[in-house]
Amino acid sequence: MNQSKKSDRGQLGIGEKINKLRESRNMPLSSLAAKAQISSRVMSQIETGQIPPGLVTLANISKALNVGMDFFFTKKAPMDTMELTRVNDRITVKKKSHSDHGDAHYDYQALSYRLKDKKMETFLAQFNESPGIAPLPVAHSGEEFCFCLKGEIDFITHDKTIRLMPGDSLHFYSQTPHVFKKASPATATALFILLPGT
Repeated sequence: MNQSKKSDRGQLGIGEKINKLRESRNMPLSSLAAKAQISSRVMSQIETGQIPPGLVTLANISKALNVGMDFFFTKKAPMDTMELTRVNDRITVKKKSHSDHGDAHYDYQALSYRLKDKKMETFLAQFNESPGIAPLPVAHSGEEFCFCLKGEIDFITHDKTIRLMPGDSLHFYSQTPHVFKKASPATATALFILLPGT
């Protein structure tokens, strides 16, 4: 994954933005955690910047707070009809350590985060954890698309496992709890497109 100039989630202030929005809506932390399908402990760690939210968790938090996912990646005014993102403009969210909990067991880059009123959310994810980890299954409303660019990735639900190889793609309704994880020792990279439900 190409490194962006903006690679520190602390500089993005994702956790701080979540905290301020939640408090401005007089929403208890436990309530937001429940809507995001994570524990209050993990929600607190996200708000204090100890760990990053995974893509699905961020989608659920965004929906609960009634903002687009792009809100957490930029302070600039949105672009009206077109957005060009150069490689150095990508914003990267990295795991802090191998001890991070929740669904953020990968690093990810926001590929589009400034287009006004957009419906799709696009990300490039790099799975570099051990294939032996057990990330938490999560769900969100809407649709999700994954295109495997490099390595091997398993898509796991309660009753099935589908292995994606380079060039494979998977499009699915994302209400079923699911998780993606690296399936082999080599680093895996995938393009994700999320279309959150209303």
